[in-house]
Amino acid sequence: MRPTRPADTGERIIAHEGPESIEWLPERVSSNGKLSEGDRIRMSIEAARTGYLYVVDQEQYADGSKGEPYLIFPTARNRGGENSVKAGRVIEIPAQDDSPPYFTLKQIRVDHVGESVVVLVTPTPIQTLTITDKAQRLSAETPALWEKSWGGQTGRLSPNLRKFV
Repeated sequence: MRPTRPADTGERIIAHEGPESIEWLPERVSSNGKLSEGDRIRMSIEAARTGYLYVVDQEQYADGSKGEPYLIFPTARNRGGENSVKAGRVIEIPAQDDSPPYFTLKQIRVDHVGESVVVLVTPTPIQTLTITDKAQRLSAETPALWEKSWGGQTGRLSPNLRKFV
């Protein structure tokens, strides 16, 4: 993120930092766009059906392996834990009024080359989950079980990802 300048146009985010508010400018990133450690991002997701949204993130490593899966949405810090979605309605994660209104990319290992993000919309809430204020580590089997239970046709989508520069 960077503070806005008078010549900037487009959406701005006001963040409460220190004694005064600062406006930040987001920038759209394509699905194959490069992100770096420290980048601040927000995802915009439009569900194809009404249900309950879950987002799982896994790090990808240079050797093709993946890190542990984490449920990054819902959390109590993002949209107050509310994960119901309606078909055709766009939601942002984190929402503009969440604090902070972005995720920050952190590199845990030197061979970290990317992220694998799975977006799942279920017809009913997942009863075995308790929403907490932090991302939850999942067992390696959990995303596969969810995909088996609720998965349909899958493919690579071009997410509406915004990077704050």
